[in-house]
Amino acid sequence: AGSALIWLIAPAFCEAFGVPSAVDLLRTLGVVQAIMGLHSIGPALLRRDLRFDRLFLLYGAEAASFSAVAMVLGAIRHDAWALVLAVLVRFATRVAVSYAIAPIWTGFGIDRAQFRELFRFTKWTSAHTFVDFLLEISDNAVVARAVGPTSLAFYRMGYQLANEGSAALQWIVTAVPF
Repeated sequence: AGSALIWLIAPAFCEAFGVPSAVDLLRTLGVVQAIMGLHSIGPALLRRDLRFDRLFLLYGAEAASFSAVAMVLGAIRHDAWALVLAVLVRFATRVAVSYAIAPIWTGFGIDRAQFRELFRFTKWTSAHTFVDFLLEISDNAVVARAVGPTSLAFYRMGYQLANEGSAALQWIVTAVPF
């Protein structure tokens, strides 16, 4: 559903950011949602069991695949497609390695009772994440319209670098107790 939604809103979204030529890039990135839907539940169980050695393999393979593809395609293509394709390879690698390090195969289906229970438990966290996403995307749209997409890229990189340390610390602190 996420991939289909991204496919549909890509033209309006790219127009709002002043880069209508990026529609195909965004639509291709939407495929990531479908790829991640195939992700194993194994890494969550490994995190719960504090098996960080296996998680290191997962995240290491993911980072290595992204870096290798981005560098090789970047040297060959010299365009944004190098990064988009590297992202696709990154998440495909994450899915493949998630089954290799924790071979837990589940079926497809929705248990409505469990969904309701989980939704009651996570609804406020999900609402916060959604509102935070809307605020961040609005901020980016304003910056892109005011100063252009290239300046937005520098703005986003600065924002990401400023948050990287606290995000890494948050991931570590929340991963250990849960």
